[in-house]
Amino acid sequence: MFNDQQLSDIAHALKLTKAGHDIALGEDSDTAGKVYYAARVPRVKEPYSAVVKLLQIGKQNKVKIPKPIITTAAPTEMCLGMAAISSTQVRLASAASVTPVALPGSPKPAVAFTQVNQLSELADNAWEDRDADLSLFTVPDLASPNVDVSKDMRTDDHSGFHTIHRIYMMAAYALVSSRKFGETGLPGGKNIGVVMVSSNGKIIGCGVNTNTKNSTFHAEVNCLQSYYRYNKAAYQGLPAGTRIYSTLEPCQMCAGMIWEAAANTAALLVYYGMVDPAQLAARTKLSSEGRERLLSHWQEISYFENRGKTERALQGSENPKERQGPKAIKVYAREQTEGPAAYSLIYADYASALETQKTASQLSAADFMTGTKNDRSVPATFTQVNASLLRKHEKYTSNPNKKTLNPNVQKVVLHVHEFLKQKGIGGF
Repeated sequence: MFNDQQLSDIAHALKLTKAGHDIALGEDSDTAGKVYYAARVPRVKEPYSAVVKLLQIGKQNKVKIPKPIITTAAPTEMCLGMAAISSTQVRLASAASVTPVALPGSPKPAVAFTQVNQLSELADNAWEDRDADLSLFTVPDLASPNVDVSKDMRTDDHSGFHTIHRIYMMAAYALVSSRKFGETGLPGGKNIGVVMVSSNGKIIGCGVNTNTKNSTFHAEVNCLQSYYRYNKAAYQGLPAGTRIYSTLEPCQMCAGMIWEAAANTAALLVYYGMVDPAQLAARTKLSSEGRERLLSHWQEISYFENRGKTERALQGSENPKERQGPKAIKVYAREQTEGPAAYSLIYADYASALETQKTASQLSAADFMTGTKNDRSVPATFTQVNASLLRKHEKYTSNPNKKTLNPNVQKVVLHVHEFLKQKGIGGF
């Protein structure tokens, strides 16, 4: 088997044959001397790299993922995260040694050399576009609601922004609450959805987890790669001020891809619907940089010194009318409870309960509200979110009680409703 220095030498040798490309490679763990590699021209802020190419095509082709992966480009957070969920590591190639490399078909040097017996390039021309998959996540070109998503404060004049974030999160739940658009070919996956919004409130991307087809196809990955696919001509990264709403705390891979794709990370914020206590969501780039937020009245940042039992005290008044910041959504019957306890599902105690059930092979956070690992049906509680969103649409279109309505919420509700309608989500 090749050692890291030999793999580094092979990577440098391949780079000489692929001018301007980054190289990522690894050796088949079952066949000594057999090397898989991917080559890609590097481009700034894209949700792709040579490492991502190697891993995604490798899984698509059912190739046994090499351990470790050596790359000629410094591994990014995106590369490290995707490797982590693939149970491997990424290492930067060390400087080339003096030992020459003989690639298949090349002359053998007269001195001692590193022989590569089999070389397999993972180079599916359709990989990056994957139209059959990404076309499912195209976004209708709707007029912007023109609301400032950087704001999240309550006001006394019914113009505050604390509710609009909840509406976008409800749209993310709605994407997985109906499999109607799945009838056109949406692969299976966990009930996780994502909506991406520009700084002026326009929905510019969406995604649903389809990991039964490829374990790297998380909701956020589908969202970002689809956005890139259909905005490639003018793509310069995710626009400044982008907000992402995910029903589940992003894992290391998704957080890394979001981080690397953002044109301005300081102006980026990711909201998520519930904590994921799993190891791969621990200490991600988004959490360590404070660029993600649990969507609750209490403005908790998902930052853990460790992933043991973590107590996070509530700050400020327990009176919702005195709170500042985005309003949380309840994904169960409102009669269940009120006050802080009503949001217990998204606190650490629920995360701990999920982890206990996960150990018992019943549930994990990513299987949120699906019943059991054998039951992938959409839970009834998701449809309660839909019903709440439809009630809001009725309220903000007909105003049956003739109340003073928040104009910002009204614009977002109408925008989200039209988005879901054009996506073919049941009920809209």
